[in-house]
Amino acid sequence: MILRFFSEPAVFPVFILLFVGITFLVFHFTQKRIIRCYSIVCMCVWGISLLYVTWLSRTPVMETRINLIPFQPDGNAMLFDYITNIVMFIPFPILLYGILQKRLSFMTLSVAGIGLSLAIELLQLLTHRGICDIEDFILNSAGVIIGSLLTLLLMKAEKKN
Repeated sequence: MILRFFSEPAVFPVFILLFVGITFLVFHFTQKRIIRCYSIVCMCVWGISLLYVTWLSRTPVMETRINLIPFQPDGNAMLFDYITNIVMFIPFPILLYGILQKRLSFMTLSVAGIGLSLAIELLQLLTHRGICDIEDFILNSAGVIIGSLLTLLLMKAEKKN
């Protein structure tokens, strides 16, 4: 199954970074109708991949697992995990802008993405799949903020053209 491909180490973050680069090229060199179609397709692929990585690929356990203390020294936490949590949320604001085709404020883009990250963490908590982790929420939010800043740069570049 192709979704398992995204759970391999380094594949999902590298895919996301390539995707962001390609998205910038598409937004810069194509028409608005193509941008909207591209954004809708990519949002679906990104959303399904994100759902698989964060929830569907996990086995439910009977205990509630929650971590409310961020960035504790942990033998399981690696720099790669931090980078992955940041990178996987960068596309959301960019694609949201591409779908809606209207200028959105930094705050609107950020709140929408941070809300999505919170929803995923709560889904993990309620379904006992994965760990509801404040650290993941913080890192995902950082990715949303980076994506929102990139979206603002994209909107500024479009305004010049």
